[in-house]
This record gives sequence, structure tokens and C-alpha cells, in this order.
Amino acid sequence: MRTRDPEAKKKQLFEAALAEFAAFGLAGARVDRLAERAGISPGLVYSFYKGKAELYDALFEDIVELTVSSVPIDADHLPEYAGALHDI
Repeated sequence: MRTRDPEAKKKQLFEAALAEFAAFGLAGARVDRLAERAGISPGLVYSFYKGKAELYDALFEDIVELTVSSVPIDADHLPEYAGALHDI
């Protein structure tokens, strides 16, 4: 019997969404292709998000949060901050 792991499915979805949006942009991305990349059903995508625009926004917020937490802004050392952002 398989166990359900919604967080693992969501992680797979985010990884697939990143690849799909990078390749096709928001307008060109397709939920069915995105679901196939993630190895999940298109219906599961819609159980997490209302559609691809909401998924895009959630992915963008996740990337921003990761970036800000990885390289905290230091107004007194902006050149170093810019270099650290570049190195991510």
C-alpha cells in the first residue's frame, strides 16, 4: 500500500513548474505537460492551486523567500550583497 505524501507531491510540482515556466513562460506553460513532468495527475495540480497563474505566483514567492533567506540584505554592504546574490 502506498502512503500519501502531499508535501513530496508539492515539491515535485514546484520542480516541474520551475522547468515548465522557464521553458515556456506563464502564457505557454500547460498544466497537463506540467503534471506529466511532475509525475502527477492534472487534477492533483488543481487540488493544490486554482490554476497555473496561482502556481506561478506561489513558485515566485518561494524563490524570493529562498533568495532573501539565503542572502540577507545588508544596506551597509550593498556591493558585497550584490556579489552574494550573483553567486547563488
